Amino acid sequence: MVSKQPLSPHPSGPGNQQDRNALLQAYLAEYQAITTRNTYWLTLQYALFPILGAAVAVLAQMWNQFGNDSSFGSLPHRIIIWLVIVLANVIMIAHTEVGWESYDNVVYLETELRPKIVSLTGVSEKSDETPLGYETYKNKLRGKGPKWWELPAPGVSLVLLGLGLYLFAYLYPWTRIEWVAAGMNFLLFLQTVRVAVKMIRRRQDIGSKRPTKTS
Repeated sequence: MVSKQPLSPHPSGPGNQQDRNALLQAYLAEYQAITTRNTYWLTLQYALFPILGAAVAVLAQMWNQFGNDSSFGSLPHRIIIWLVIVLANVIMIAHTEVGWESYDNVVYLETELRPKIVSLTGVSEKSDETPLGYETYKNKLRGKGPKWWELPAPGVSLVLLGLGLYLFAYLYPWTRIEWVAAGMNFLLFLQTVRVAVKMIRRRQDIGSKRPTKTS
């Protein structure tokens, strides 16, 4: 009876080495494709606030188009102000979701793809020559706590909601518009908090062997 010898985890034959090199090139191509995707995500993220600025400018042009009453308390102007707050919340949620997508890509690169590439190169993870170490380096610098750029969205959302309530519950009489607008913006504030927490947790997963599951 012929016994089967276990395969070596790092075959050294010419054919096997060729296969390993081909696999390594495929992994590196995937790594580059995902980093390129992150570049696109960042470009979109930077474009969101100019979009918000353009939308606010359009609404500002409409301010004097509704009769002679230019006060904040008129119905058209109430709607414009609440629309600005809604748009700001939507843009901040989208901005934070894009941040989560970027972090999620990095988590995949660091926990799934990079270990395979390092294994195929035959370099120890503890070596100074370990490839693709930039994210590990940055992760050590960031630490685990929330970063300043991850926190403004929930705070700004809450301030905008408070400003709307101050205007139309204190300075001007409350109307049916406020019931709808305040409720909608409160839900958007909660969503802003949720996606900010989700993004922070995803960044903390960078370099982790068992990243948390987020939805």
